[in-house]
Amino acid sequence: MSSAQAQDTYKAPTDGTDPYSRYGQDPVNDFAESLNRQILSRLSREIVTRQFGEDALEEGSYVLGDYQIDVGNTSEGINITIIDNATGATTTVAVPYF
Repeated sequence: MSSAQAQDTYKAPTDGTDPYSRYGQDPVNDFAESLNRQILSRLSREIVTRQFGEDALEEGSYVLGDYQIDVGNTSEGINITIIDNATGATTTVAVPYF
């Protein structure tokens, strides 16, 4: 055992930094991003189910975490605008009526 310890040249960081920083990840941020992905995934399933099912998707604005989702009906289909309030990025999805 002492021979193995003598050959070990690895030194753990002792500068008091966050232990997760060496991986470039923050568990809390990872959790929040995962939760946002799951919510948006569930919303997309709900949109498809309601669009092609018997219930109509209701128009309106919804706030989910950092996202604002605006749903509007047109004569051609449903328009969904997703706004990332943290970055200001906007995505628009048009789902046509069939």
